[in-house]
Amino acid sequence: MAVLAPLIALVYSVPRLSRWLARPYYLLSALLSAAFLLVRKLPPLCHTLPTQREDGNPCDFDWREIEILMFLSAIVMMKNRRSRRAGAGQEGHLDCGVLCQLV
Repeated sequence: MAVLAPLIALVYSVPRLSRWLARPYYLLSALLSAAFLLVRKLPPLCHTLPTQREDGNPCDFDWREIEILMFLSAIVMMKNRRSRRAGAGQEGHLDCGVLCQLV
């Protein structure tokens, strides 16, 4: 039951999850994130970018970019935590749904 209940809850919430992720905000964020990684890692594109790395490899992240990515990921994590706590009672929010009913 411990494995089955989350799978049932996931299958049940896929339509709501897809509507939630189809918002332009999430699509644009995912697109820009993928574009940054592709431009930085794809050899034909990354060789034209300036680099501040000591080894001169433009196709890898430098420390400044890694620090920025870590800071932004921490901010996003805190923002998601706060929004989940604030929106627990809102309609359309992804809560435990079927999982709470099964237990």
